[in-house]
Amino acid sequence: MDFPKVLFYKLPMLRLQAHLKNAQHVIWDWNGTLLSDVHYTMSAANRLLRARGLAEMDVERYRQVFGFPIRNYYEKIGIDLQKESFEEMCHEYVTDYMSNVFSCSLFPGAKDLLAEIKKSGRKQSILSASDQDSLDRMISHFDLHDHLDHVYGIADKMAASKVQRGRELIAASGIDPRDTLLFGDTDHDLEVGRELGVEVILLGHGHQCVNRLKEIHHTVIRLENL
Repeated sequence: MDFPKVLFYKLPMLRLQAHLKNAQHVIWDWNGTLLSDVHYTMSAANRLLRARGLAEMDVERYRQVFGFPIRNYYEKIGIDLQKESFEEMCHEYVTDYMSNVFSCSLFPGAKDLLAEIKKSGRKQSILSASDQDSLDRMISHFDLHDHLDHVYGIADKMAASKVQRGRELIAASGIDPRDTLLFGDTDHDLEVGRELGVEVILLGHGHQCVNRLKEIHHTVIRLENL
């Protein structure tokens, strides 16, 4: 479908439609890919740091160090996991994050793009490192369930690898991995895509900076106005 130029200016995510090619199943990461939560997430992380008397991050620093496994990321920002429970801290963080996450919004055009992909007859899914309960609450809040065939988070709040859940998602979809496309915003999304045997497009408006992503992958898109 061709969209008027004014829509391309106002709704930059619609430009991704040109990259779908012949994909029959589109998998989306959630945080930082569809949900515009980079500054919000950084603020939540800074509250963890402030409570422990540690130096806070600006967004540039945050996007340079954020990554998976989350345990390594916490250690990079100065949290001593020899002195406190990683699991308890993850619960502390998720509780804080979920307390006001609905102040965040989707990226401009995200919902419109999901609607267009659904209308085209393709299957469409979310694959996230968020725990399933929190993810379901967010998807419901943004009224996206009708656009999606599957919503896959993980079982706990420790943001572990999405690889196994990705395998389960591919099996549930019934679509050949070669006909599947994954959009994400981190090196872990690339890792997941390679494990699943699907094509990956990384987006440069999320939780890791463009330069980091370009060092590891040939297809990185930074949409204007995001």
